[in-house]
Amino acid sequence: MTMTATADRKPIDKYIPWMIVAFFLVVAAVDSVFVTLAIKTHTGTTTGSAYEQGLAYNQTLDALAKQQALGWSSKIEYTGGTIRLTLADKAGKPLAGGKAEASVMRPVTAGYDQTLALKDVGNGIYEIPYQFPLKGQWHVRVNIEVAGEAYQANETLTLP
Repeated sequence: MTMTATADRKPIDKYIPWMIVAFFLVVAAVDSVFVTLAIKTHTGTTTGSAYEQGLAYNQTLDALAKQQALGWSSKIEYTGGTIRLTLADKAGKPLAGGKAEASVMRPVTAGYDQTLALKDVGNGIYEIPYQFPLKGQWHVRVNIEVAGEAYQANETLTLP
């Protein structure tokens, strides 16, 4: 007498291999969506001249050391719709008679960056009336030249 041992198979068992295949197909589909979004939404390049800027880094460090040796102090403020730079020398005396230029940059939204010429109003104060187009965070960089010496001041402003 011969008995064949066969296990009773549940009807769902025949679908298990297909469930595994379906799982990996879903993972592949989601990954392809993420890859497509990554490629279409970000170029990966924040500046067109990154290589040249990297080569000029030593010049940037030299300019920073020269600026620190000057001992000048500055303060950038935004009050009453006016961007204001106050500049003083090492002894605390106001530095007037310079040419100043402010760059306002929105870090999270493209298209709002501007460069503005500040007016010397005397007593080491340079200012320009300006209304920021959006609330939130803004970077202000002021480049100024006084008596042949270059100086740069930076400030991050948060507008309510």
